[in-house]
Amino acid sequence: MPLTGAVIGWITNVLAIKLLFRPYKPIRIPIINYKIQGLIPKRREDVIVSVSEVIERELLSAQDIIAYLKSEHLMEDFSQVIIDSVQRKVEEKIPAFIFGKIREAVLDVINEYLQREIPLALEQMVSELSVLFEKRIKPAEIIRDKLNAFSLEQFERLVLQVARQELKHIEYLGGVLGFLIGIGQALVLSFL
Repeated sequence: MPLTGAVIGWITNVLAIKLLFRPYKPIRIPIINYKIQGLIPKRREDVIVSVSEVIERELLSAQDIIAYLKSEHLMEDFSQVIIDSVQRKVEEKIPAFIFGKIREAVLDVINEYLQREIPLALEQMVSELSVLFEKRIKPAEIIRDKLNAFSLEQFERLVLQVARQELKHIEYLGGVLGFLIGIGQALVLSFL
């Protein structure tokens, strides 16, 4: 009895997990006029809206993205990329007849100017863009659009990929509970 209970408990939980997604499309049982459809396909839009709103509220809001963009290390990296790019362009555009110490002096003056002005300009630009970003970019909408673009099969793979370990524990727990119930049944039957 305990082994039978364990197998039944395990199989029941495996089926319950599968039925979260399957069947993808509703199946009508004609005699009792009842529709069967997996929970996630049936409530897909509600799940997507909830997940995207939770992610924006708890994990990645527009303010979080703006704060990251304004972070010191990223601003330094952006500044250096811009400075390097402008320096390369300036070096290409300096006429060939300017050479030697004069060329180095010109490049040094330009480099000094870039080192001083680019970080300030970038900081101002990021601040101005932040206002626009906060008004127009909604992470929940982006996440919702991405999740809506997934087929049900892709959505199922995504959820299973994220929660595979936990779902396996649920399956095993079904077997353990079934085993314990089987022991309880065996004990009850042995006393009767």
